[in-house]
Amino acid sequence: MDRFAAQAVAYNARRLLAAVAAAAFAGLLLGPPAMLAWTERLADSPMASRLNGLASAWNNEASRAGLDTPYRLVRGVERWAETFRFAPVPDQ
Repeated sequence: MDRFAAQAVAYNARRLLAAVAAAAFAGLLLGPPAMLAWTERLADSPMASRLNGLASAWNNEASRAGLDTPYRLVRGVERWAETFRFAPVPDQ
């Protein structure tokens, strides 16, 4: 592999890492209800209990600050759209 190819691979790896980090940060910041639901489904263990406590506290704080609004909006639209999937087909 020549020098330019190695630089291109390193550049793409950095871009991928930045994209994953940004997505993880956005999910942590804007998706506390989903994080709380995930921790509630974990098997009982001391670590799961601690994670659930942290997720619950973060969910409460994020809700108080209004950070869960985008998540709740998207979930509401998703649930609304699901009603159409199971709606009866009108007579033609």
